[in-house]
Amino acid sequence: ELPELNLEGGAMLDDQLWLCSRGNAKRRDDALIRLELSGVLSALANDRPPPADVLLSITRVALGDLEGAPLSLTDLTAMRGRLVFTAAAEASSNTYDDGKCTGSVVGQLSMSMAGRGLTMSFCCARRCMAASSASKSKQDQETR
Repeated sequence: ELPELNLEGGAMLDDQLWLCSRGNAKRRDDALIRLELSGVLSALANDRPPPADVLLSITRVALGDLEGAPLSLTDLTAMRGRLVFTAAAEASSNTYDDGKCTGSVVGQLSMSMAGRGLTMSFCCARRCMAASSASKSKQDQETR
């Protein structure tokens, strides 16, 4: 279902393994991949690939833009029964090459018990520092 898989993060929550695929290209193919944890662990313990039936769902995620660049998933962690994610706003023409970072966010995903639907909320947003220009300025000062 995903034309370009770019796994950036993963977390275990209850009996499931969640992976995030970052699609920071123009296509915006960010997705959350939900797998049955016991099936994945069994396959890994037996040195074989997981069977297809461990895949429970693939959910496309639309995070919007931050300062003109699309937000894309960068990591996941489980905390207090919820998934916490980070996302970066990066102006890149494709899924794999780095581009200019205009900011980042931290948010949480909540699963509704009834329909196993996803609810996303952002808890903060922050602009990235231009690391390349800061590093260059420091190098310039050190060479003088």
